[in-house]
Amino acid sequence: MKMIEIWIRKLLLNSFLFFRSNSKNKNAGAKIPVYGNVLVIRLNRIGDALVTTPLIRLLKNVNEYKVFVLADRKNSFIFNGNKDISKVIVFEKGIGGFKQINRIIRENNIKIVVDSHDDVSTTVSFLVALAKVSVKVGFAKGNDKIYTHLVEKPDPKNVHVIERVASLISPFDKNKPQNLKVIYNLTDNSDNIAEKFLHEHNLKSSFLIGINISAGSDARFWGVSNYQRIIMDMEHSGANVFLLAHEKDREKAENISGGKLQIFCHPDLNVFAAIVSKLDLLFSPDTSIVHIAAAYRIPVFGLYVQFNTDNLPWFPYNSLHEYVLTKEPTLENVGYEIVAQKFFEFMGKI
Repeated sequence: MKMIEIWIRKLLLNSFLFFRSNSKNKNAGAKIPVYGNVLVIRLNRIGDALVTTPLIRLLKNVNEYKVFVLADRKNSFIFNGNKDISKVIVFEKGIGGFKQINRIIRENNIKIVVDSHDDVSTTVSFLVALAKVSVKVGFAKGNDKIYTHLVEKPDPKNVHVIERVASLISPFDKNKPQNLKVIYNLTDNSDNIAEKFLHEHNLKSSFLIGINISAGSDARFWGVSNYQRIIMDMEHSGANVFLLAHEKDREKAENISGGKLQIFCHPDLNVFAAIVSKLDLLFSPDTSIVHIAAAYRIPVFGLYVQFNTDNLPWFPYNSLHEYVLTKEPTLENVGYEIVAQKFFEFMGKI
């Protein structure tokens, strides 16, 4: 059913683009004038939101624009508390969301819309097309007609996703972006919960390693016995170790722990992020948590699956990290020895 829905959306978008006149005007590609407020559209997942925060800072600083963000209900909290953002608006799914776009534009004096997605989204394409603004910025990716200012998408095989998204600043500022950094703000309450957990279990008494086992997919679960072996060797090195897991993975965490290791589960990702910010080292499969670690300059050792793609994995950006990568669809055949060797070499550099 989902595949049929996707096919229908693509058919509607292609039909819409075929009959639509080109939005590009004679000034397309020229430097955008300094006026009005900017709406950045960033729907989809948590990781997508995190890697968009450097672009938002660039927009805020380049001309002192006021930046507004239209986000998904699932990722909007990532932008909360971000001082670069004047307002976070949650997209309403369905017809109401498409009616919502021009109300947002009117009420917030939006003059510029930036589509921060580097792949074609049917929903976002319609939103941009319907937006009554004179400047629309986006990547050249097949729906070019809806934009007034196109940016050539950097090669995903060679350019990190954060640099790709940040390149959308080029119509505003021709200089190459510098000092890019993921921005994520913790609440005081989440910080207090994290501190209490670490204090109650005396976990900050020595080098602290957090092992996150959750990545939203069993394909990126390394296996109970592998985690048990690496934990034993970590503890022999003198480190304090504990497990981090999503609530749905609690049983896996308990199997790994065997009642011998502290487990941190919390439904609020903000609290999860606060714990990560207190670590000396994060061990994790590829997931949004590695970008939060990068925001706080926490070293990361990652386990990555790069199956059926040559695109550069979403490594922690501009932050100390090491990784093991497999071209297979899961982590199942990633051997303990290669992980242990690379991990302890990395740990010795911290």
